[in-house]
Amino acid sequence: MNRKIATLKSPVDRHVAQGWNNAKKVAELLCRPAALPVLKKQNAGIDRVFLGTDDPHTLNLESNRRLTGSGEFRTPAGWQDFTFTCELDPTTGKVTSFHTALSSTRP
Repeated sequence: MNRKIATLKSPVDRHVAQGWNNAKKVAELLCRPAALPVLKKQNAGIDRVFLGTDDPHTLNLESNRRLTGSGEFRTPAGWQDFTFTCELDPTTGKVTSFHTALSSTRP
C-alpha cells in the first residue's frame, strides 16, 4: 500500500491517504481503479465510481483477499447505488475479480 500511496501526485493526497484505514486504502488504491472498467462493461455511460463513504461501515476488509462494501456510480441518468466484492491476490497486491450488485435506485 505504501508504494501505491507514494505514486500519488500531490503531497496533500499522499498525506490524506496515509491517514485512511486499511479498508479505505484498499478500496481507493486497488479496487476503485478495477471497478470502473467492470462497470463500464455493464453500462458504457458510467463515468465515475466511488467505493464507500465517510461512514467506515460502508467498507469491510474481510481478509487480505477480500474487500466488500457499498458504492455508487454515475451515469447520464444520475447516480446508482451498488454493493460490491473485490477479490485480491495478497502476493501481488492486484485485484483478481470485482463483482457488483445493484441496490435500489435513489429517489
